[in-house]
Amino acid sequence: MLATWIDLLIIYGVLMFIKLSIYIFKINVYLPEEFTFLLLFLLYSSFTISVKGYTVGKWLMNLIVVNKRDYGRLSIIRSIFRESLLKLFSGLFFFIGFLWIAFSKQKNSLHDWFAGSKVIRITSNQKKVNIWGTIGICSFALLLGSYLYKVSNLVYTGKKMELPKTSLNLPFVDRRQDEINDISKISSDTLFVNWLNNNSQTPEEYAIQIASSHKLTLFGETHGVKDNLDLLNRIIPDLYYKAGIRCIGMECIPAKMNRKIKKLINGKTYDKELAMLIARSQPWKLWGMREYWDVLETVWKLNKNIPDSCPKMRIVGIDEDWNGPKIALVLPSSSDDGLKNVPIWERLKLFTSIDDIVKLAYRDELMARNVEKEIIEKGEKGIVWIGSAHTPLHYGYPIINNNKILFVKGRFGLILNQKYNNDVGQILLLQSFSEIETRKQALNTFLELIMSVRDTMPVGFNIEKSPFGKLRDSTARYFNKHKTICLEDICQGLIFLKPLDKLKPCTWDKEYISRTMFLKYKLFYELKSNQKLSNNKECNEHFFQASKEAGFTD
Repeated sequence: MLATWIDLLIIYGVLMFIKLSIYIFKINVYLPEEFTFLLLFLLYSSFTISVKGYTVGKWLMNLIVVNKRDYGRLSIIRSIFRESLLKLFSGLFFFIGFLWIAFSKQKNSLHDWFAGSKVIRITSNQKKVNIWGTIGICSFALLLGSYLYKVSNLVYTGKKMELPKTSLNLPFVDRRQDEINDISKISSDTLFVNWLNNNSQTPEEYAIQIASSHKLTLFGETHGVKDNLDLLNRIIPDLYYKAGIRCIGMECIPAKMNRKIKKLINGKTYDKELAMLIARSQPWKLWGMREYWDVLETVWKLNKNIPDSCPKMRIVGIDEDWNGPKIALVLPSSSDDGLKNVPIWERLKLFTSIDDIVKLAYRDELMARNVEKEIIEKGEKGIVWIGSAHTPLHYGYPIINNNKILFVKGRFGLILNQKYNNDVGQILLLQSFSEIETRKQALNTFLELIMSVRDTMPVGFNIEKSPFGKLRDSTARYFNKHKTICLEDICQGLIFLKPLDKLKPCTWDKEYISRTMFLKYKLFYELKSNQKLSNNKECNEHFFQASKEAGFTD
């Protein structure tokens, strides 16, 4: 084991040298790291065992691989066979082929048994074995221990924030069907129009009012909509001065960047290179939408005008630093984020994605904990800018058996609301409620019809305890999960800026994907764009054009 561990460290060092050379010498080539690592190890171990009978690791441990019959060297064919297919076979079913060594009288593994080989000990220089054995054990314990601690801490935090597997007392669980107004049965919009005329506000006024009356307010967005981000940038000064908001949490930034964000938004000058570094840390490596990063500059401008004796506005990232491109290459193509036509060797990334998979499995819980730690526990009022699917305060995906809800799987908003209840508010920026983009969706059509009667004026208003609250569209996303779910379960407040087909997409920054990013994630970008890409400029140009052509119709 120690010999193999030392060999793995050597090959990893070679792999890092190759990667560094590619970046330094600007070699325009994509390196599939896991496959390259496996190939390097196969070539290295096969060649050295065939020529010398040992790898560097085995030599340091005084071990040699010999032919079982005559104790001679293995042929190159048998060496390759032993190091590839046979070791793969030994690794199947919980590494039983390697564990077999412990039970074998001859101390042979299954791959040695099939290859007709044997590992024997050389009696020379025991001091060398002791020194390198100690180094191997310490490095193995340190690296594996730190990795296991990291993963177990993620699981522990996720479990701690996770909702209990019991039926929560959510409004839709015990609601009667006769309390709901099906959208298909609404024959007049007069009641809704009149209510809006008397109870609505401008989007800016409404956002400030809700943020003022809650310790934490969640703004649920559809990603990539310029109009939504323009609204946020407009209201940031009023959020500070009128609503008392002192912190903005953003889903699009990993929490590991918080120190750099603090340095940026409190600097004497606005450091555009640092801002781009923060932007490029976004897990999907596809967040080149300029309006998101304008928020950083807007807060920097605000802080410059705040006296040093007063608290400054903060921005914190709330996501974890999972590797989006790697996850997309590992996930099955049938999943929401999986890619099609992924080469089979890229599936090897699964073995280096365990921590990323854990971060995704507990993503809502981990983001909730980051918000709790960075905003709530510091006693500050804050808002969180996050995807709309994370924000419902009274909705969770129902797990049903025999027509009975056993429990609900809640996300970010429900997790925080169950813990802090009335301290949390939520506003949804109008989105499509349809699960199928090409289908005309009744709820959006109805809402936009009402807005057209009012000359499509931008508006913000409460959904709870309003005529809109009990509206239901049984064909739409969320609502078809249970027969008593209605609009007030999904959102407590709504902001309408424009009809969906009039919303503008964010502007792609042509400097976003750096040369290093392109080389590292080239395959991901090509599969995303469905075309071959030569360099980062070509890649940025593609996503710039794609953003111009994007639309937000239902």
